[in-house]
Amino acid sequence: MAQRVMRGRVVGPRRPWILGPLLAPLLVTTTAPPAGAVPGAPLPAECSTSGRAVQCLFTQPSAIATVFTVPAGVVNLVVSARGGSGGPGDADQQSDCTDGTLSLPRARSVTGALGGLGGTARAVLNVEPGQVLDLYVGGMGSSANGITGGAGGVNGGAPGGTVQLDPSTDVCDPFNQFGGGGGGGGGGTFVMAHNTLPQVAVPLLAAGGGGGGGGTYSGTPGGAGGAGGGPEGDPGSGGPNRGLGGLVTNGGAGGPGAGDGEQGVGGLGAASLSAPGGGGGGGGGFFGGGGGGTSVPTDAIAPATDLHMVSGGGGGGSGFVASAGPGVRLSKAEIGPGSVSGPGEIAISFTLPATKTRDSATTSGAKSRVSAGRRARSGTPSPGR
Repeated sequence: MAQRVMRGRVVGPRRPWILGPLLAPLLVTTTAPPAGAVPGAPLPAECSTSGRAVQCLFTQPSAIATVFTVPAGVVNLVVSARGGSGGPGDADQQSDCTDGTLSLPRARSVTGALGGLGGTARAVLNVEPGQVLDLYVGGMGSSANGITGGAGGVNGGAPGGTVQLDPSTDVCDPFNQFGGGGGGGGGGTFVMAHNTLPQVAVPLLAAGGGGGGGGTYSGTPGGAGGAGGGPEGDPGSGGPNRGLGGLVTNGGAGGPGAGDGEQGVGGLGAASLSAPGGGGGGGGGFFGGGGGGTSVPTDAIAPATDLHMVSGGGGGGSGFVASAGPGVRLSKAEIGPGSVSGPGEIAISFTLPATKTRDSATTSGAKSRVSAGRRARSGTPSPGR
C-alpha cells in the first residue's frame, strides 16, 4: 500500500512589531505565552460572570503587575483603563505661636485648588488563549497637608511642592501668612503585553493621571490641576506658573522651579519659600505632565491680582493606545479625558465560548449514524465518497 505523505510548510520567525507611526523606533520580538500561562486556569477573583459574559474590574493601585491570562477559547477582550486623579492643594496658613513656641500653622478659610481628573483609554484587543497581560492601576494623588505637598499617586504621579519657611521671617508674627502645599499628581494606568524573553513589557494602553492642584496663598487659590489625556494631557491652571500636559512624544514642561514630565512619570511640583503656595505635581501617563511652578511676586502691592502669586496646577499625563503588540491586535481604540475623581481602574470584559455537554455530543453522534444508515439503504453515497 502506498504511503500518503502530508506536506507542511516551514514557518519562519515572526517579524518584530511596531507600536505605530508615532513610536516606530520601539520594536519588540513576538514570543510564545510564558511558561505557566494555563488557558484553562480559574478566573481572577476580580471577575464576575453572568451566563457566558464575564466582567473583570481591577481597582487596586500597585507598582507590581497584576497578571491576567486570557482564558481558553477567548479571542477578543474589551479593555478600558482610567488614570488616577490628582490631589488638591491645601489652604493658606497663618502663624500660631503659643508661649513663644511655634506650633503647626492653622488653616485659613480659603481651600486649595482641586486636582485634575484621570484620563481614559479603551480598545478591543484581538488575543490568543493563554496570552498574558500585565495590569498596572494608577493611584490617586494625595492632598497637601498644611504647608507639606501631597504624595504622588503610584505609577508615575509626582509629589506636590512644599512651602519652605523663610528663616529670616518671624514665624510667630500673627500677621505673617504662608502658602499651602501643592497636591500630588495622579498615577497613570497601564495595560501591557507580557513577555518572558527578553523580559520586555510593552504598553498596549495607557490612561493619563490628573495633575495636582496648587496651594492657596493670601486668600487666592492656586491653579487647578490639568486632566489626564487623551492623546495629550491638559495643562494646569495658574497663568505662567502652570505645568503643561504630557504629549504624544515627550513630557510636559514644568512651570518656574518645577520639574518636566518624562516617559511614564510626572514632573515635581515646585517648592515655595513662604509664598505663594506649592505647585501641584504632574500626572503620570504614557508621558507625564509638567509640575506646577511658583515664583517671587513682582507686584507686592496687589499680590491677589498678580498671576505670579498664584501657584500653578500640575499638567495631566498623556494617554496612549498602541496599534499592535506581541500576539495582540487592537481595534476600536478610544482615548479621552476622564469624568470620575479617585484612583484609577482597569475593566476587562469578554464572552466565554459555548461548551457542548456530553449528552448533546452523544445525541449528535447518534443522529449522524442514523443518517448514514438511511443513506446506505437508499443507495445514496455518503459525503466524501
